[in-house]
Amino acid sequence: MEGTAVSVSGLTKYYGDVKANEDVSFEVKRGEIFGFLGPNGAGKSTTIRLLLGFLKPDSGEAHVLGHDVTDGDALVEAKRSIGYVPSEFSFHERMTGNAVLDYFEAMRGGNRRDALAETFTPPLERRVGEYSTGNKQKLALVQAFMHDPDLVVMDEPTSGLDPLVQRRVYDFLLEESDDGTTVFFSSHILSEVEKIADRVGVIRDGEIVGIEDIYDVTSMSGKVLEIETG
Repeated sequence: MEGTAVSVSGLTKYYGDVKANEDVSFEVKRGEIFGFLGPNGAGKSTTIRLLLGFLKPDSGEAHVLGHDVTDGDALVEAKRSIGYVPSEFSFHERMTGNAVLDYFEAMRGGNRRDALAETFTPPLERRVGEYSTGNKQKLALVQAFMHDPDLVVMDEPTSGLDPLVQRRVYDFLLEESDDGTTVFFSSHILSEVEKIADRVGVIRDGEIVGIEDIYDVTSMSGKVLEIETG
């Protein structure tokens, strides 16, 4: 899988009789920013949880950085080179931001910790329970990138951030991609994907409905819009 950071083929997941994903297939090239676009409830977060081994697929297969996501030992190895920004960052609320970063640094390293803390400015001396949604997201960004990962998986990464910080995140991700980091991020807003993605995969009702170069997507849309359910 040289040149491929993420490879997904026929990935399917049901919760009882409820379809979450069905026959999802796509590839993410190394060094690109891949936007995963769809309305809320379309299956974006389920796909991410499958890629990171938090869920087991009913059928199909997926590889991240060449490692089978259903192989526990292989996935542990892969995660040393993966950063993850969840849609909702949760950690022990009595811990300070610094203590949270200490925890992740002990597991994966943190050679970029200070620089990233200066870029995103989470209030590291305060307890997480006192954080706003935006500050939790800033802390999540620092922990995801501080070990200098090869691949970063992000679920709605700018949710809760004000426009100025969002712009800072976009610029940062473009710089990371230029340096060779692969970024896979989900969003329900086309205008966000347009700003930074090289390609976009569109998911709806748990199924991939298109994978396009971002320039083709924007030329077809003709305007900035939000992907909506219905």
